Amino acid sequence: MTRKYPVELEEQIRKEYKPGINGYIKLAKKYRLRRDLVRLWILKKPNTQYQEILLNKEEKDELKRLKKELKYLRDANMYWKNYAELLQQDISESKKKDEKSKLSKNQKKMEPES
Repeated sequence: MTRKYPVELEEQIRKEYKPGINGYIKLAKKYRLRRDLVRLWILKKPNTQYQEILLNKEEKDELKRLKKELKYLRDANMYWKNYAELLQQDISESKKKDEKSKLSKNQKKMEPES
């Protein structure tokens, strides 16, 4: 069986492949190939480190910044959740105190004056 396409083309397509950005369909249209053939080439020799290889310096820096921001936002979210729980406890304790004071006032009103 003879090769219909050069090996270099297959390697180039593998290098350009980025899931969700430069996927099977985009590459197939770009090189005027069948989508299934592009998919076959990419799956044939999977590139497990495609993120590290395909990300340029700006993209790596942005990824690093976004990971830091995500950690910060998760920490902030946890802080505010805990704060909301404390406020809820304070509110429920305050309501209980108000109910007790209302009950005691009502009881004093019902007591006969001497």
